[in-house]
Amino acid sequence: MTLSSFQNPIKLLAIEASTDICSVALHDGKTLSLEEELTPKAHTKVLLAVIDRLLAQAKLSVADCDAFAFGCGPGSFTGVRIACSVVQALAYAVNKPVIPISTLQLLAQGSYRKDHFPQVLACLGARTGEKYGGLFVVDQSGLMQAKSVEWVKRSEEIILPADSWRLVEGHYPSAADLILLATEAYHRGKGRNAADVEPVYLSLGTEYLR
Repeated sequence: MTLSSFQNPIKLLAIEASTDICSVALHDGKTLSLEEELTPKAHTKVLLAVIDRLLAQAKLSVADCDAFAFGCGPGSFTGVRIACSVVQALAYAVNKPVIPISTLQLLAQGSYRKDHFPQVLACLGARTGEKYGGLFVVDQSGLMQAKSVEWVKRSEEIILPADSWRLVEGHYPSAADLILLATEAYHRGKGRNAADVEPVYLSLGTEYLR
């Protein structure tokens, strides 16, 4: 599935800040614009400026957006919280829905976009010697869907389910994939009130079922 597959494309602003890469994308109903910048521990310094720039280039206002999306974690505590807070503020101000999407699902979708591998174990670095992870399988529409809970494990505990699976790590989640997954979620009625969304935080020994 691509954005052109949707009969009713929406105007969507998406923010992904769960790693050192600050990734922001805007779909204006016709085209996708994307800005990504390496900003370790400095997302707040660039995020609002990038949003303003993308909206200005598309000749849109915040109120013109149909929805807002963000990578809701797991990932950097501060980065995920910043992304959540920004989209909550924007959505609340114009009474539009928010669509939270798993950071690990974004990694899986990005891997499928690049390499077309249908079954992946997506991992993202957590604390020293630990990783966030989850299993994802592509559906008939070309979208990666969760096939397990999301978890935190020590690196030596992570094992692929079978040889047919691929380990995806060392990458960063992109707001470009967030636009695609959030657009599909929006059309399925998955938009939520700004006050009801929150980041997903995981610690060793905990699991999260999407």
